Amino acid sequence: MALRKHTIVTILAIFLLGWFVYINNLNNAFVYDDYLLVVDNPAVKSFKHLGNIFKHDLYYYVSKSNFYRPIVSLSLMFDFAFWKYNFRGYHLTNNLLHILNALILFFIISKVFRNDVLGLITTVLFLVHPLHTQAVTYISGRADLLYVFFGMVSLAVFIRACQLKSLALPVVSYFCFMLSLLSKETALVFPFLILLIMLTFYKEYFSFKKYSIFLVITAVYFIVRLTFLKDILHNPQPVSFPVIVRLLNMPKVIITYFLLLIFPVGLHIDRSFNISSAFLEKFSFKLSPFSLNVVGIDYQLFISWIIMLLFIALLIRIRKKDKLILFSSLWFFVAFLPISGVFALNAMIAEHWTYLPSIGFFLIVAALIYRLKSTYFLKYFSLVVFCVIVISYSMLTIKRNRDWKDEVSLYTSTLFSLNGRGSPRLYYNLGCAYLDKGMVNEAIAQYEKAISLNPRRKLLYYYSLSLAYLAKKDYASAIKNLETVLTMQPENINEINLLKNAKDFLKKLKSKNK
Repeated sequence: MALRKHTIVTILAIFLLGWFVYINNLNNAFVYDDYLLVVDNPAVKSFKHLGNIFKHDLYYYVSKSNFYRPIVSLSLMFDFAFWKYNFRGYHLTNNLLHILNALILFFIISKVFRNDVLGLITTVLFLVHPLHTQAVTYISGRADLLYVFFGMVSLAVFIRACQLKSLALPVVSYFCFMLSLLSKETALVFPFLILLIMLTFYKEYFSFKKYSIFLVITAVYFIVRLTFLKDILHNPQPVSFPVIVRLLNMPKVIITYFLLLIFPVGLHIDRSFNISSAFLEKFSFKLSPFSLNVVGIDYQLFISWIIMLLFIALLIRIRKKDKLILFSSLWFFVAFLPISGVFALNAMIAEHWTYLPSIGFFLIVAALIYRLKSTYFLKYFSLVVFCVIVISYSMLTIKRNRDWKDEVSLYTSTLFSLNGRGSPRLYYNLGCAYLDKGMVNEAIAQYEKAISLNPRRKLLYYYSLSLAYLAKKDYASAIKNLETVLTMQPENINEINLLKNAKDFLKKLKSKNK
């Protein structure tokens, strides 16, 4: 009875902490891709599209992508049925999913290591860490919440099924794994995580016959993606770097994520990454009228590789002495595999990608804090350290939630984090946000800044700038920018449509100003 009361109190504490940390995001408006996935997406506004969401990519009705995530669309369908355009309901769903993921994590860690304190420390760090706001507070980040939810349930149920030698429970586990795959492609790591946890802690219960069904499901998933859904796979995506370059930069990416997990400050959505092409790089020095080329070491890349190799050597050394640290590290690296550079992605780094790998990192931190209890002093010192970390991270998360309040807040906070050195797309998006709010002069300033940075999609930027001048009733400037648009070559169907609109607008304006 005492254990049951203790468990109930722990569950309640986790729920209340998660609610407290994320409650201030309920008033945040739709931002960024939320318009594509919810506001302007007919697929989620009626259950008559239920069959179509399993046939097409995530953005089929509004754009194109190679993301096949029907469960995400299905969850948004249910949200729209209840909440329509009330963004609070969508945030509520995301918040509850995050809290549920934390509760599942607590039960898994507590059962596997037979240590509720270790489970609680890991869970609290996972729950309040500000790096996860991009998956939780951003409505379109729901894919991470869903694939981790179904994947963790699959993992927990499979462990229990093997222990009880149940015939029904494995079916539940397989079904949850399929739902995880249909939520996000990254769920492909779960068979590896299940194998890792079974061979590390439950080898005596492990049944390859039961486990092999995960491999069958994975194989079927690949076959379906390569055949029936091959059009989705070949939908255009931003150009990625060659695989050799991506793998070369993998240690730099890992170190970047570690630093963000330890010091989660300066978070933003326009994250760039300094790509290294080799250990030796050519540096140019210009002393007019002379120039000098010097071949030197890329120290950032070199040090990153040294740190990684030393860490791997340490894991090999402690593999038999410290199963907890070894398992936690392997969890991180296995979960990190899809975003490591092995596969071509539309970016080198993204904050929401840490949602699953971070569990391994938090487990290491929890182990270090828990082990500081050998003496009376260290016991209370570790408690103070833990409380300071939790309070600091919670305050940073609450603050970061405010950055997502609306698009103006999101983009201006990003520019602040970048010291005003944003990408053309960031300035353009901020201009659109200002224009939506009727702040025309501010919008024009941002569009012009975006154009000055020589973006690839100048047609779109000049067209939007002309609309801003139209809103200002500065017809001469609007005509000038529309004429500039007409000199450009469209690169896709959207720009072809913009070009047609520009011709129509220009014709009407010129006839009006005669």
